[in-house]
Amino acid sequence: SFTKEPLGAASLAQAHLAVLPDGQEVVVKLLRPGIQRLVETDLAVMALVCKWLKMFKSIRRHMDLDLLMSEFSTTTHREVNLTWEKENILHFASDFADDPDVCIPGVYREYCTPSLLTMENVFYIKISDTQKMSACGIDPRAVADKLYDIYMQQIFSNNFIHADPHPGNLFVKPLPSAEERQSGVEAFEPNRHVPPAPGRGFQIVFIDFGMTAVIPERLKAAMQMAAMGIGTQDARKVIQAYTIAGVLQPGADLRRLEEAHEDWFQRMWGVSMGKLQETAFKEARYFMREYRDLVVEMPFQLQAELLFVGRAVGILAGMATTLNPEFDPWKKTMPYARQFAKEELLADWKGLPE
Repeated sequence: SFTKEPLGAASLAQAHLAVLPDGQEVVVKLLRPGIQRLVETDLAVMALVCKWLKMFKSIRRHMDLDLLMSEFSTTTHREVNLTWEKENILHFASDFADDPDVCIPGVYREYCTPSLLTMENVFYIKISDTQKMSACGIDPRAVADKLYDIYMQQIFSNNFIHADPHPGNLFVKPLPSAEERQSGVEAFEPNRHVPPAPGRGFQIVFIDFGMTAVIPERLKAAMQMAAMGIGTQDARKVIQAYTIAGVLQPGADLRRLEEAHEDWFQRMWGVSMGKLQETAFKEARYFMREYRDLVVEMPFQLQAELLFVGRAVGILAGMATTLNPEFDPWKKTMPYARQFAKEELLADWKGLPE
């Protein structure tokens, strides 16, 4: 049996609560009727737009439109194949099997098809609902910290990223306190009232694995170098990261880029996420004036691999701000910078001749 009203609906699919023959409550995600045809039509239109944009030299110079179109088409086709999403769920669950702070919905494989996905019901507290979190004793600031750490692990360790971390795809699962466990409470059901308990533990729940990204080793090395540069305010390392990632145009003025980043560190370091946007607007006029040559030249070339990673990081930044306006991304990056610097030092040491 199915509920008539969906739990959530998007452009490609929607989810309904359902009950299996054995009485188990589940969530069923199903594709919209005729969605394949609509997707093919939209992709055909996008291909025509890309063909037109390729006529402009300035656009061709900064991005490989054929590669971007190919990447977008591949990702979109995967999003309308729920068998692919099922495999992504299993992959992600394997990556975080030993992390007690992460919850991935179980999959009922016998009730899955390419257009239907049956999963454990994990619709707990929406990650944007800080009021409900606080009411049951969960600190939203702790949620922001943990979410950041989970994404750092995805980017720097697992090389496999949930690339769509918007509020509809992330939930917070309250855990019973020690006293509640002693009284026999083993778990809380989704969408049920949870009584207040100071310092209540939680798990971060991920759903919707249609959009994922695999980070190639070259890009992983570049992002590690960028983390070291940001964490230690070393502009030269950030420029090295751009070079490793292959995002710089031939002939780019590396020294000028380094100067701009050094200036950026001095003016923006330590600004919290809540104030970052406001500060960025104020500083934009300064950077437009002082580095007009770089702004006009735009010595970067967009890489297809960075699209989905950048999208995920951008949404994540907004989420962290919602959970904790004082969230400090600079401070949170420091431990990763130290770790990668240590690994780099050890690698150099091992490479020395005996």
